[in-house]
Amino acid sequence: LAQQIASLPVSPHTDQERHAPIADRISRVIRRGQASGEFDREVPAEWLAAVTIKIGHAAGEEVEAGRMEPAEAADALRAVLLRALRPGS
Repeated sequence: LAQQIASLPVSPHTDQERHAPIADRISRVIRRGQASGEFDREVPAEWLAAVTIKIGHAAGEEVEAGRMEPAEAADALRAVLLRALRPGS
């Protein structure tokens, strides 16, 4: 479903509205990680949430294009996000 939704052309505003619920949840998780020192505090949580969503889309696109298997894309997504969120990255 996420791959189908991602393939629909939409305006940036519509895209932002579509992602708002998940972006809010991701931002809350990131803020908790920032408060505990597990995630970078130098970058706003909302921006890190947007990065997370974009990288998630990239992983889905790689699978859809046949360049990665789903498990490989999930592993790559996890590795890149952990590096991006880590303090002092």
